[in-house]
Amino acid sequence: MSKRWAMGVGVAAIVGCFLLGLWLGPIAAGYLRADAPTSAYVHYDSSRLRERTGRSVILFSTATCGYCAQARALLDARGVDYADLRIDGSEEARQEFEALSAVGVPVLLIGQRRIEGFREQSIVDALVALGSDG
Repeated sequence: MSKRWAMGVGVAAIVGCFLLGLWLGPIAAGYLRADAPTSAYVHYDSSRLRERTGRSVILFSTATCGYCAQARALLDARGVDYADLRIDGSEEARQEFEALSAVGVPVLLIGQRRIEGFREQSIVDALVALGSDG
């Protein structure tokens, strides 16, 4: 009986630890993600799209996205000649966007940089780098 009881306690302890891990795991992951720095951009070979559009700056957007409007306003204010590929108005633009495996808009391709979301400083930095790189 004693051996059986000890085995039952051991199994209960293992199951308890497993369930505790299921509960605490996502909480711990959230804290770790919040503390981890996120990259402002990733390197991306946009040469095919640059050739197709004839521009070094490409914006994937929708007509109703507020962050897309902010990105357009920033690019316009800086006098940037850019291609605005509206994925809600063009099947070709939507397919190009899906090929990026992006999650949402805006997505900006500036030279060799891919920036997801409206990150003003990252966009400005990429524009400056594009100007100095030729």
